Amino acid sequence: MTEHDSAPQWGARDDERIGLERAVVGTALLNPQQFSGLAEIIDPGMLRHAPARLVWDMLAQRIPAGEPTDYAALQLAMPDEDLKRIGGPPAFVTLGHHAVGDARWHAEQLQQLHMRERVAAQLRGALTRVEREQDLEGALADLADLEALASGTSSSNPTQARLTQLRAALVDAETIDSIPEPVPLIDGVLFMDSLAWLYGKPGSGKSFVALDWAGCIANGLPWQYRAVSRGKVLYLVAEGVSGIRRRVRAWEHAANLGMADVVFLPIAVQLLNGIDLQALVALVTEMQPVLVVVDTQARVTVGAEENSNGEMSKVVDAADRIRQASGACVLMVHHSGKNGLDMRGASAFEGAATSIIKVGKDNDRWVDVLCDKQKDVEDFPPIRLQMTPTLDSVVLTGSSQAAELAESTKTEEKILTAMREAFAYTTASAAQLVEVSGISRASVYRALTALTKRGQLINVGTEKVARYSLPGSARNGG
Repeated sequence: MTEHDSAPQWGARDDERIGLERAVVGTALLNPQQFSGLAEIIDPGMLRHAPARLVWDMLAQRIPAGEPTDYAALQLAMPDEDLKRIGGPPAFVTLGHHAVGDARWHAEQLQQLHMRERVAAQLRGALTRVEREQDLEGALADLADLEALASGTSSSNPTQARLTQLRAALVDAETIDSIPEPVPLIDGVLFMDSLAWLYGKPGSGKSFVALDWAGCIANGLPWQYRAVSRGKVLYLVAEGVSGIRRRVRAWEHAANLGMADVVFLPIAVQLLNGIDLQALVALVTEMQPVLVVVDTQARVTVGAEENSNGEMSKVVDAADRIRQASGACVLMVHHSGKNGLDMRGASAFEGAATSIIKVGKDNDRWVDVLCDKQKDVEDFPPIRLQMTPTLDSVVLTGSSQAAELAESTKTEEKILTAMREAFAYTTASAAQLVEVSGISRASVYRALTALTKRGQLINVGTEKVARYSLPGSARNGG
């Protein structure tokens, strides 16, 4: 049986369609770099020829994920039933023979052909409703759909539909004030419809912070005296699945509240896998959460090169697709680099992030939440939380020594001021800082420990004979 035999009663117009579909899909098959441009024009519903449609679907899954798309790889990946439907392995070769240098013209011709067919079908439907069914209301609805199709608001013309959206989004200087302000999810910390990164060393407590945020948001409970917008939370537990139950039960016990509106997904969904990402986007579209936690980034991007900005840009794009589908804050939980001062890997995240938040651990008792970046508001001051044993786990609570913490913050500010004013281009010992600042020796030592842990000061001496320097000073090689 030939390809034409598989679709009975092909006519001249159908032959034209087959030729266009072969040219578009064959070109994408042999030249994957053209796929994204063709995908802007071609909707999968335009492809009716079985080999073209099934191969296009395979390319749509594999090309964004960086998976091989040669004939052998596609043959192995395609289900046996689909392979039989397209006529076996020779179908790949047939499509490849129809590749052209630049298939955009063919894609546009196929788009126009598909539009003409849609318009004709819509008109026939309206006439049938009036003549046979005498359904005037239904016929008018068909004609309204036809008007939307012709105006480019129909999804069958994706390029024109996008153009219509872009035109509607244009603003001038007089109406720019109509652009809404960022909507807080946790006041001053996280925001709706944004990308955020929460990072720290292994064991720093970052997952405890993320879970604490999730529980507060799901219940509308203020977080550390900051207002919270209530809503559903989707929490991807891609790492530490075995411990999540204990952490959740401990949080519920301490808060005397449940986590009914936090939905956990204990699967390492791979964001760079086309099928996984499409399924996750469909899930968040269905759920409409206000917060999506991905814990951790490394476990959902297995095989990606973390030091490659190109690879990490794909991760950002995947996270942004989740954001666009839900309007949520997408919170990526990530690890810090070896120095513990910055996020691990390439810098692609920094420009895309609305919020970057660092978590540091002080002994086994304290967790510090520090703001690295807020794009639209002022950075929030350091927040110190206490790790309190609860049931078989721990929970984070506000410091029971609030006055002491406030005093510690003031001490740290005085130390930094003294360094900038008296030791900007040199180093200082703890004794010198005691003398210059007038603060007690014990308080100075506590402040220096905290400042060096956060990277706000650097010990350029030894552990026994410490000498402190500001980051970037001449004595520190800056």
